[in-house]
Amino acid sequence: MGASALSHAFATLRLHKVCGEALAGNMASCRFHLSLGFRQEGMLIDEHFDGDAYQDVVRFGLLAAEWQASREVIDAEES
Repeated sequence: MGASALSHAFATLRLHKVCGEALAGNMASCRFHLSLGFRQEGMLIDEHFDGDAYQDVVRFGLLAAEWQASREVIDAEES
């Protein structure tokens, strides 16, 4: 589903860049972003308060040109 959304964002909407964020402790979400070709662009320290404590937030970015290269890898892995 993530790959489909990114294909739509870059091919149909013709976006130059897509950004994403994940709580630093949510390793599954961080791995998911990285598996789609996102690069970590930063760490927002104590950005999110969950009701008990502040959590760091990881900032991700993916450019259209990077998506094309990532998509070729993803397509090869699915074949």
